[in-house]
Amino acid sequence: MRLKKIAVCAVLIFFGAVLIAFPDRYLSVCFDGICLWAECVLPSLFPFMVITLLLI
Repeated sequence: MRLKKIAVCAVLIFFGAVLIAFPDRYLSVCFDGICLWAECVLPSLFPFMVITLLLI
């Protein structure tokens, strides 16, 4: 179990280092992902958040 956690941390650190090392290659892709989230996920969650706030 501990080895699995270490492996996951190593993979995440590797991906973070790649993003830092080559920002121009991945910056546009990350921005596209954020735009996709803002256009699809956020509008679909907004009514759910409002209704649950009213119910609470």
